[in-house]
Order: sequence, then structure tokens, then C-alpha cells
Amino acid sequence: MAEKLLRFFLKFVLASALLALIWFWKGAQGYERFFVAVVNMVTQTARINLSLPIPSTFFPNLIPFLSLMLITPPILSLNRFFLIGAGWIVLFLEHLLLSLALYLFIDIWKLSDSTYNWLFTPLSILNGTFPFLLWLFLLKKEIRSAFLSPNYSNSPK
Repeated sequence: MAEKLLRFFLKFVLASALLALIWFWKGAQGYERFFVAVVNMVTQTARINLSLPIPSTFFPNLIPFLSLMLITPPILSLNRFFLIGAGWIVLFLEHLLLSLALYLFIDIWKLSDSTYNWLFTPLSILNGTFPFLLWLFLLKKEIRSAFLSPNYSNSPK
């Protein structure tokens, strides 16, 4: 069990490092452009004038999510690609909600610096843990079978 977890952790670190390099090389710029385009499209379609902040410091939480999804056995299947896409949509919606929250904090409610910092900390913690919670939710069966001993419910007690 401990050896499985150590191997998984090392795979996670390696995959995250490689994805982080790709992210900072090209991914961050592309995702930010995509985010801005979607926000602009939504505001134009809804005919509202919002200048939402771009929470680009929150965007790298896509990296651990993708790393975990790629290295959790069984590695690649059509269903896994569907779940990765669904997870990225959920994370994108989380980024939109964070952007809206920051807009409310700064532009609408005009919170003081101390109140803003007090609220920003839990948002940062939630953003950091969200990819892991999403991974647990999407792959709970695979995680259970990869790391937990089989349950022998038919054996005598």
C-alpha cells in the first residue's frame, strides 16, 4: 500500500512538473485569452457591462487536476477523456465564479483591504483544494480499486 502511494505521488509530481512547463510555455496565455473571450461573449450576449477581473493566479489549478486524471489507473480510456473535459468545464465555471466574487468584492461592495484579504484567503484555499476534491468525486471507484484492498464481502466473518 505505501509503495503504491509513493509511486503514485512520484508520478503526480512528474506529471505536474511537465504540465506546469507546458502551462507556463503556452497554456496560461491561451487559457487567459479563452477566459476573456468567454466573459466578453457572455457580457455582450446578456447586454450587461461588466469588467470582471481575470483571476489568472487561480488558473493553474487545472494542472493538478489534469495530472491526477492522467495518472490514476486505468490510465486512458474514452470515458476518462470525457471526465477530463467535464472537469475542465467545472473548473472553468469555478474560475468564472471566482472572477465574479472578486468583482463583487472590489467594484460593487468596495471592501476594505483587510476584509478583502480575510475573504480572499478562504477563496485561495478552496481554489487549491478544489481540483483534488473534483478528482475524488469523478474517479472515486478507480481510486478505491487502485489504493484500497479489495472488499471480501462474500467471505465468512
